[in-house]
Amino acid sequence: NCPTDSNTNQWDRDRDGIGNVCDQDRDGDGIDNDDDNCFNDANSDQSDIDADGVGDVCDPDVDGDGINNPVDNCPTVSNPDQTDSDGDGIGDACEGISDQDGDGDGIPDDQDNCPAVANPGQGDADNDGVGDACDSDQDNDGINDDQDNCPTTPNADQADTDADGIGNECDQEFTCGAGFSPILSTTGASALVGFNGLCSGHNCFAKDLELMLDGNENTAAQFSVLKGLLAGIYVKVDSGTVYSGGKRAGAIISARNFRVVKGHGGYIKLSLIKSGRVVASTIATGPWGSNVGWAGGDQYYLFVDTDKAFDTVKVDFKYLASYASSMNIHEMCVGDIPKGDSYQGGSHHKNKHKFKHKHKHKHHHYYKK
Repeated sequence: NCPTDSNTNQWDRDRDGIGNVCDQDRDGDGIDNDDDNCFNDANSDQSDIDADGVGDVCDPDVDGDGINNPVDNCPTVSNPDQTDSDGDGIGDACEGISDQDGDGDGIPDDQDNCPAVANPGQGDADNDGVGDACDSDQDNDGINDDQDNCPTTPNADQADTDADGIGNECDQEFTCGAGFSPILSTTGASALVGFNGLCSGHNCFAKDLELMLDGNENTAAQFSVLKGLLAGIYVKVDSGTVYSGGKRAGAIISARNFRVVKGHGGYIKLSLIKSGRVVASTIATGPWGSNVGWAGGDQYYLFVDTDKAFDTVKVDFKYLASYASSMNIHEMCVGDIPKGDSYQGGSHHKNKHKFKHKHKHKHHHYYKK
């Protein structure tokens, strides 16, 4: 969302499709950042009671008297001495309006968009006349905040493709170009496909391997298990290079019935390998968990972080019992672990799993451009 500016986290505060780093109006209030006195908080009226250049919505001291709003007994009237002769919690400087200011925030009730809840900044994200502090539906999409998976972004359909509790409209979508780079055949990458368990070239197949190494997320290599027991397919991508530690690596995938993979006794496993030895791995049984991110539409990014060097990425697709199961791999992506993200490392040892597969490596298919 900022093709010429680095922004690995892809933050887009006003959800206009332009990342914060390159958005001239970050909060979407119609005022350019350079002229906006609260460029991270929408405030089209630019109210600035103390004329300090910081708008009231984001000013921790609205009246500029040196006392921060939460502890100021007159938050919108300057009174550095905080004199309160009658000890009622309302400073003498604004005592004259106390009878018409039920919440004591310095805004008369007839002008207060939350007359019963103190909110001196008067923030109103959806501009419906009801302040955010007391608005049960801040984004005005018909879904109350306590049930809304995007409480400050309108999304009446509540679509949540990756089932992580955050709606698509406000969920950060992973893209391979956002601080990450695809593993490409043009730079020496190659792929090896094999079958596990009671899987063979007659009932299991892989095709279009080159499409997961072309850097295009709209194309994909296809892997299918038409029918099988303890069946599975794996693909190993030799990147043609050695990546240092401190990296996040993974695959953008889509899979039929990914939500119920566990119900078929199956899983998708991602492993990072150096010189034939697994250095990190993770397992997913559906589109959820800390190691699975939404990548738009029906695509997900399954990833693992590692502090060790690696040269190969392997993806296993396995089922206890399968009928017409399939998986697509759109891209393999590697990049630095985004700043601020928690480390999502996998096991550095061989994973133990309840399914033991026999007859491994029965069939191999190679792709190298």
